[in-house]
Amino acid sequence: MADSETALTVDERVSPAETVITEIARREGVSPLSLPPLYDVLDSDVCDRLFQSGTESVGSGRPISFEYSGYDVIVHADGHVGLSPMS
Repeated sequence: MADSETALTVDERVSPAETVITEIARREGVSPLSLPPLYDVLDSDVCDRLFQSGTESVGSGRPISFEYSGYDVIVHADGHVGLSPMS
């Protein structure tokens, strides 16, 4: 992640995948529906299950990272999402 990473805390009522989509849309000034489907780069159901609060996850506490819609994204096991524009 670049030094310009912004950390976001995922609301328990909102999935990590939804947090990523909503925040990138906000930054770009577009509707979340205008972004490409997240499932083109990541199985968002798996991501959400890995970081579901209150459950044992198969993620072993390790973050996952991926590129989406011009951003480097990292989802941490503690519910934080990091976003930084790709260079």
